[in-house]
Amino acid sequence: MQKRKDKINRKKYHSILVIAAIAIVVLLDAGMILMPDHTSSDMENRTLQTFPKLTFSTLVSGKFESEFETYIADQFPFRNKWITLESTVSRMMGKTESNDIFLAKGGYLIQNFHTPSDEQYASLLEGYKGIAKLTEGTDITLNAMIVPTAVNIYSKKLPFGAVKGDQKAFLTQLQSDLAASGINWIDLSEPFAACDKATQLYYRTDHHWTSDAALLAYQTYNKTLGLNDSTTYSKKILSDSFKGTLSASSGLRTSETDEIYAYLPDQATDYTVSLTAENTKSASVFDVQSLSTKSQYNVFFGGNHPEVVIDSASESKKVLMVFKDSYANCFVPFLIPDYARIIMIDPRYYTEDISETIQSNGVTDILFLYNANTAAEDHSLYQLTAQ
Repeated sequence: MQKRKDKINRKKYHSILVIAAIAIVVLLDAGMILMPDHTSSDMENRTLQTFPKLTFSTLVSGKFESEFETYIADQFPFRNKWITLESTVSRMMGKTESNDIFLAKGGYLIQNFHTPSDEQYASLLEGYKGIAKLTEGTDITLNAMIVPTAVNIYSKKLPFGAVKGDQKAFLTQLQSDLAASGINWIDLSEPFAACDKATQLYYRTDHHWTSDAALLAYQTYNKTLGLNDSTTYSKKILSDSFKGTLSASSGLRTSETDEIYAYLPDQATDYTVSLTAENTKSASVFDVQSLSTKSQYNVFFGGNHPEVVIDSASESKKVLMVFKDSYANCFVPFLIPDYARIIMIDPRYYTEDISETIQSNGVTDILFLYNANTAAEDHSLYQLTAQ
């Protein structure tokens, strides 16, 4: 009799589990259908994938399938709460990695690096070659400053047993291949590794480098190019409540904050900043309104834009074009006294004829400035030159 009761109870228990599972699936499906798509994530400070466009070409090429998978992941109902819950459970179980982000020593969250496949690398390299080809027969100087990230420079802070990609090997290979296309390499690995340990090169909760790192990079840039470097600066804290994208996307150390600061030249050079796509002008590289948002790093230029043009009162006659990601935003202000015009191009958003832009602006120098993760993953430079 007891066995029969136990059997009935087990059936009831299993039935409840099945009904609960079905209910959860139905609710999640309903949420996907009824809840509006979000175009961006304040928590992760990035653009989210919306429902992809279905055409014959996107279906055949596999682009629709790939973007649809990303769409499901990005628009999953209550996604932020699931991320936080998953990271909390992971920490309770002793895990030191969440969403490809390491819980490292010294209060740091460090993003992993993934080595691109041979096919991906070949495509990435074609982007640089495409720009180099556009400058053939000119006197335009090409330089690349690919910034090593914290997983490389702060590798000793990683948790025991952390499995990371070989960023050093990637940068070494890229340096060699760019040299073959006439692109000079500005090495930051050595000065970063050798700098004072008290210098904070990266934010603890964000993937960006700090203004201290950008200043060191600027000094290395000048030294490599043989430029005069006599400017003195005053350091100013812009925010002491910065919570970065790594904290948000991993759900780790969500209560901790960083400082954002800037170096202001003691002898300022007058300049204007034009956002071409937005058709706006400003007399400052700083967007102080961003400090009251979750995306405080956007205090530099208000974030990323397809094209930013800086015209300065510098005595220089040189015109610099910077192909960049967001790492450039806190670095480029150091360059303002050195160039009459600086044109920042973000290939992820730029759709104009880049050859025409180079010619019409009388560009004399080109700088490729990306962090190593972007350099290894983003194909937009190739897409820009393949138009």
